[in-house]
Amino acid sequence: MHAYSAEKSGNANELFAAERKAKEARKGLWHDWDPSQDEDGEAYQDAPSNGQASAGANGDSAAAAAASAAPRKSDYRDVVITHIDENGRLKLQELSRDASLASLQKQLQSFHLSSGKPLEGAPKAGDLVSGKFDGDWYRAKVRRNDREKKKAEVYYVDYGNSELLDWKELRGLPGDKFGTQQLKPMAIDASLSYIQYPTAIHYQRDALDFLRQEFADRKLVASVDQIDKDGAWSVTLFDEKELGDKAEDSVNALLVKQGLAMVPRKLKTWEKGAPILKSLKKDEDEAKDNHAGCWEYGDVTADED
Repeated sequence: MHAYSAEKSGNANELFAAERKAKEARKGLWHDWDPSQDEDGEAYQDAPSNGQASAGANGDSAAAAAASAAPRKSDYRDVVITHIDENGRLKLQELSRDASLASLQKQLQSFHLSSGKPLEGAPKAGDLVSGKFDGDWYRAKVRRNDREKKKAEVYYVDYGNSELLDWKELRGLPGDKFGTQQLKPMAIDASLSYIQYPTAIHYQRDALDFLRQEFADRKLVASVDQIDKDGAWSVTLFDEKELGDKAEDSVNALLVKQGLAMVPRKLKTWEKGAPILKSLKKDEDEAKDNHAGCWEYGDVTADED
C-alpha cells in the first residue's frame, strides 16, 4: 500500500483492511511476514484526532515526537461484538449508533417490500447489494462470484460476517439511499490490546469459542487504546456487570488468567510501558503455575528463548 495515494482515493479503509488481511493470511509477498516488522512503523501511529493534522515530512519533528510521547486520553465506548473471525479479529458495533442502524434496517425492509427487485444478471465483486439473512435484508458487498453455482460470497458491512448466498437471495441497492457514503459501515475492525492468542491452533480455537460463547452480542465497554490508519481499533474490553471496570478485570485479562491468551513476546510501540502489562504478566505466571489452557503441558514459549 502507498498510504498517501490510498487516503486520496476515498477507499483507504477498504484498501488498508485488504492489505492487513493479506498479511495475516501470509499471501503473496507477505508469505514470510513478521508482525513485529510493523511495530515501529507508521501502521501503529495514532490517527490524527480533534482536528489536528499529523506532522509532515517538513514539519517540526520535535513537536511530533513530543505528541507521540504524550499519554493517550481515555476513550471509552459502549460496544457489542457482532462477529469474531478465525484469526481472532473482532467486529464491533458502537452502540451510540444504534438509532442510525435501526433506522437503516427499517428503511431497508420498507424498500424491499415496495420496490426491491431481483438482480439482473450476475453480481460483480465490489457491488453493494442487500443480502437475505434469517428472513431480513442487510447491506452487503459482493466479495466473489461462482457463476457455475450461481452463488456469491457477500460481506455484511454492518455486522462483519460473510455468507455464501444464492443470487436469488440478493437484491440491488441504490447507492444514493443505502451506500456507504450515506451511512458508513457499522462493523468496526478491532483486536484485543496487550495480548496474543496461543500459536497452537486448538488452543486458539478454545480462546475464540470462549469469546463467542461468553461475550458475543453482549453490551461491553471498550477502552479504545489505539486507532490504526485503516481505522481498526485496538481495545481493552470490559463487561462491568460481570467482571468489573479495572484493567485487571478486563476481558483481555480474563483470557490470560485462563491460559487462553498470553502477553505478547514482542509488544507494539504504543503498548510498551502500559500499566496493565504488570498485572497481565502476573496473571500469565499464575496460569503457567496452574497449567491452565495453553500451559497445560508446560511453558510453550520456552523454545523461543
